[in-house]
Amino acid sequence: MIFVDGTLGSPEAQAIVDNVRQKIASFDGPVIFTRDTHDTNYLESQEGQHLPVPHCVKDTIGWQIMDGLVEAAEERNTIYPHMIIDKPNFGSFELVTRLQGMHTAEPLESITLVGLCTDICVVSNAILLKNRIARGSHSCGLQVLCWGYTRVS
Repeated sequence: MIFVDGTLGSPEAQAIVDNVRQKIASFDGPVIFTRDTHDTNYLESQEGQHLPVPHCVKDTIGWQIMDGLVEAAEERNTIYPHMIIDKPNFGSFELVTRLQGMHTAEPLESITLVGLCTDICVVSNAILLKNRIARGSHSCGLQVLCWGYTRVS
């Protein structure tokens, strides 16, 4: 997939896939995948002007969740479902809204973010979640396990 072994991939990203799969398979809670999703006019967007590498265009190769990850979520022996959220921007307001609703219904003890492109998308989601859920009198812990776009990040 694009952030693992495609245009924006790296050997380091490839190296974490099995650990991510194991983390999902052993997790006894809701699993929410966010999927970077762009239209064919990506290069004309604000993001496309700053990162002029077409990627994750809806319904194309490289847009899907990495092989084996959704399957790992589906095969878990748990009452909690998994879901996929298409994310047109760095951070996902839909992810925050869904988790905030879950937190309101039954306070979450923690949120773990696992992913790639830490220095852009994952950090954006972590900041949004920290500001909306992981603070205040009903806060929950926030853990981030991921790999950045470069070794430095």
